[in-house]
Amino acid sequence: MKTSIKELQAENEALKRRVAELEAQFAQTQRIVAELPHLVYVFDVPAQRNVFTNRELAETLGYTPDEIRDMGERMLAPIIHPDDLSTVIPQHFARLATAKDGEVVEVEYRLGHQSGAWHWVLARDIVFTRREDGSVWQSLGVLQDITERKEIEQQMRFFRMLVEYAPDGIGGASLDGTVTYTNPAYRRMTRWAENGGEGTGISIFEFADEPAEKITALIQQVRTQGSWQGELVANGKMVPPFQPSCRPLRWATSRAKFRPWRASSAM
Repeated sequence: MKTSIKELQAENEALKRRVAELEAQFAQTQRIVAELPHLVYVFDVPAQRNVFTNRELAETLGYTPDEIRDMGERMLAPIIHPDDLSTVIPQHFARLATAKDGEVVEVEYRLGHQSGAWHWVLARDIVFTRREDGSVWQSLGVLQDITERKEIEQQMRFFRMLVEYAPDGIGGASLDGTVTYTNPAYRRMTRWAENGGEGTGISIFEFADEPAEKITALIQQVRTQGSWQGELVANGKMVPPFQPSCRPLRWATSRAKFRPWRASSAM
């Protein structure tokens, strides 16, 4: 049965509409990817170069177009920290080579800013395309600058070290009285392990040899007035009275409330 000219014209119009729809969808996808806050890329693993990025990584790191051209196709290599380039990056590609479809492979490494500073980045990659033999050809990834987070982590480690080596006893508890942290000096001062305080999770209602009303009033004063200072007796043998001062802390990253205290022996 022959197809009439009218039918061919109708099919042609339908095809044109479909092509126009696909082009509109593609343009919309491009706009969405371009507006993403993080860098999105498709990386050719065997060739070790990007075949697509939603923005120029080097430009976001302060490099000029001329400097980018001088870096060549493998522009990442010159700006990756040498330690990461020799260890972290090869390990990442080794994990990616054995990744299953849809499996996210993460890596953190440092990139050099044009100013000379090192920026920490987090890359999340998945297998995008494979060769006929099943090996990874291209990966699809998202790159996020995590420098601020890494700096905060470094500061937290530093302050944790200060607390751990402090000569005064320092501890923390939630507002229900559950002990969440004690430093070595506090554990020595109160003979923590000997008196049933191994680890955390014990309540100061149990550990302090004081009326529950006194502990409740202590917590309430910290909650309402912001501090408490006085003397407590530990519930254990050969533990002298100690003089804690308590203040509230509120973590910005959660709704949890943490109440630290600093203690010194009353002897």
